[in-house]
Amino acid sequence: MGDGPGAMDPDHAATLTKPPAPVSRTQRRVLQTKAAIENAFVALVLEHGYDKVTVEDIVGKADVAKATFYAHYENKEALMAAVFSRLIKEGAERMAYRDGPWTEVRGGAVQAAYELAADMRDLYRVCLRDARARSSYVDTVTDYAEQNFADRLNAIGHQPKVPVRMMARAFAGAHVVILESWLDGEIPGTAQEVAAMQLDLMVAGMAWGHNISPFDLGYTVDPTPPKRRTPQSAQTGGAAKSGQG
Repeated sequence: MGDGPGAMDPDHAATLTKPPAPVSRTQRRVLQTKAAIENAFVALVLEHGYDKVTVEDIVGKADVAKATFYAHYENKEALMAAVFSRLIKEGAERMAYRDGPWTEVRGGAVQAAYELAADMRDLYRVCLRDARARSSYVDTVTDYAEQNFADRLNAIGHQPKVPVRMMARAFAGAHVVILESWLDGEIPGTAQEVAAMQLDLMVAGMAWGHNISPFDLGYTVDPTPPKRRTPQSAQTGGAAKSGQG
């Protein structure tokens, strides 16, 4: 894992798509072919940039016929949407609840989503500029956040002050805008630093919506005045103080 949003992991790119257990030989061939095409696309985009990659480049790297490509994808844009859909699900799953008490803030979950985006920086930037892909990202993160919020409320026995879906939409919308700004270089910092700043920014509001106090979550925000706060100081922010890595 690199130190900033430009970091890329070719090994991760090469294994982005792994065919699930097949139910038939034909299905296995289809899944393997699509995996080869999608992995070739990701590797080429990370190496050359989306605009410079052609269908010819993709089929050449995947070692499949051009007709085979079009049997599975209408065009390069459709392939991009399919690949990003997988990335969205992986990112949202990294942010989802795994284990541990609900009375804790899991800063590491948000950080993991940023780390995945850092590994696939160019692909994320291209996909987030596409209206359909962006909407799909927001919807998927919203669904995962809504499930997490609802499960937390049920576990602690609280009634929210605002609808859970509204909180989930607010979380997802803020996350995608911050993520995109970071990937574009508008916001400095590493994945860990930006994830900590996002949590500092949002936890108080989300806690209010859950009808609980941030202190009930063991979460405190760095008291450094905003004008003096730097990306380096973000590591001492709420996510770090909460002890949730």
